[in-house]
Amino acid sequence: MTSDRNLDLPCPARSRCVLVVDDHPLYRDALVDALARHEAGLVVRGASSLAQARELASQPGRFALVVADQQLPDGQGMELLCQWPHADAARVLVSGSSEPALAARARRLGLSGFLPKTLAPRRMLAALGTVMKGERWFE
Repeated sequence: MTSDRNLDLPCPARSRCVLVVDDHPLYRDALVDALARHEAGLVVRGASSLAQARELASQPGRFALVVADQQLPDGQGMELLCQWPHADAARVLVSGSSEPALAARARRLGLSGFLPKTLAPRRMLAALGTVMKGERWFE
């Protein structure tokens, strides 16, 4: 499932949905596919910008988890996550930078987690699974 083809599809009713926001198609699509394979019944969508993510947020259905890259072409993922309109969604920031100050800021602002993109795939999926269970994840 590639992410951009599904931008016009809302989350189906009674489904657990995840949104991955990253402007790098290879990384975004790999994470979308890995999450969809990792948990049966999970619906995963992708967006390449803040604008696309906000459009998806305005559609019917809710995302249980929103994962956003810090550096996006039209802004910062932290901004998107802090302003996410659905307070019940878990929100995780990912970044190519493993700067401790960025992780500390994400924690201070109430995000559910911070994941450096250097995490091994299994560890990334385990961390996101932890967050989907209602826990926080910061290294």
